[in-house]
Amino acid sequence: MENLTKQLARIIDVGTRRNPLPMKKGNSIRVGIVAIRYSTNKGYLLFDCEHSEHICLAESKPGALAIAKIYNAQQDLHRAVKADKEYAKHENDCVFFEHVIENTADNFKADLAQVRLEISQAHKRSAYVVLETLIFT
Repeated sequence: MENLTKQLARIIDVGTRRNPLPMKKGNSIRVGIVAIRYSTNKGYLLFDCEHSEHICLAESKPGALAIAKIYNAQQDLHRAVKADKEYAKHENDCVFFEHVIENTADNFKADLAQVRLEISQAHKRSAYVVLETLIFT
């Protein structure tokens, strides 16, 4: 029986090293050796806890998780950073266009903002799909 528990513990240990699970600890999220902390002024700060150094700055939570996962796998971060910036840009555009639609009296402006809102939402969804793919693969 003791042998089975040791084997199970070893299987779990090897599995979580290969695919680290995000854990919330205090005001940060830990993914492997990466700590993610949210700052209201800057966004999501990513730190390497093993080497005590700053990795990068992410603008969205899905982007931060994707960057952390790729950093733990020791791969190139460029694709995740680019998708994160695109996601954040279109998120801000959506907020702006919704504000224009709610507060304008001009129907032409409202229709134009509605079209741009739909385009921005589509771009935001596609960037989110890229980030989700990076997180779950």
